[in-house]
Amino acid sequence: MRSGDAMIPKFYGLPKVHKEDVPLRPIIAFRGSPIYKLARDLAKRLRPLVESSEWMFSNSADFVKRLRGINMEEDDCMVSFDVKAMFALLPQDLLRQAAMSTVKNSQEFLEKKKLMAKELMGLVNLCLDLTFFKFREKMYHQNVGIPMGSPISVV
Repeated sequence: MRSGDAMIPKFYGLPKVHKEDVPLRPIIAFRGSPIYKLARDLAKRLRPLVESSEWMFSNSADFVKRLRGINMEEDDCMVSFDVKAMFALLPQDLLRQAAMSTVKNSQEFLEKKKLMAKELMGLVNLCLDLTFFKFREKMYHQNVGIPMGSPISVV
């Protein structure tokens, strides 16, 4: 893995046209940044851990498919929540703990990938700690949550 002409990630917003007052969804454009290739590689390596979870849905069609297999009682109630700023507001300490727990409980995965939990978590921490971006010619550091736009955010 090599880093070539690295660029500073830039912050921008995408309008949520389906919402009242059309708020912006904050995005940090990581492609081309020094940490992008590492985050992309880690996301590929960690994806099998996430995809095997019963709580992971690949898209809305997958969600509907799984719902078809659920039998609800007459007094059961299904609820839908509108999540606001999911990635940006997750506490990083909680993310680190969840990632470490998942990795430590996956010894077979670690052996197959020839990785050690400590090394893998060191790389995850690097991706979380080095979240710098530029907005209106000023540099910022995101120290709360994970950035929308980084490949590791979804994993």
